[in-house]
Amino acid sequence: MADSAIKLPEQDMTFDEWIDWASRQDQGRYELYDGRVYMMSPDMVGHARAKLGVVNALQAAIGAHGAPCEPPTTTSHTSTRSST
Repeated sequence: MADSAIKLPEQDMTFDEWIDWASRQDQGRYELYDGRVYMMSPDMVGHARAKLGVVNALQAAIGAHGAPCEPPTTTSHTSTRSST
C-alpha cells in the first residue's frame, strides 16, 4: 500500500517558494506562517458559505461601481503580515 501522507517542506520558505510548492499539490490546504508550511483542515460548509457571501458582496460592489474586474471565485493565495 502506498503512503498517501503529504510530506510538508521541512525548510523555511519565502512566500513565492510556497506559492510554487502549493500549486503543485494535488490535494490539501496549506498556510505559510513565519516561513513554515502548515496543513489546514478542509473547508467546512459554514466557511464555504461565508466565502460565497464575500464573493457575492464583492461582485455587487464591483458591479455598482462599474469596475472592470472580477472577484476571485477559487482558492487564492494571500499574504498577510503578523501585525494584521
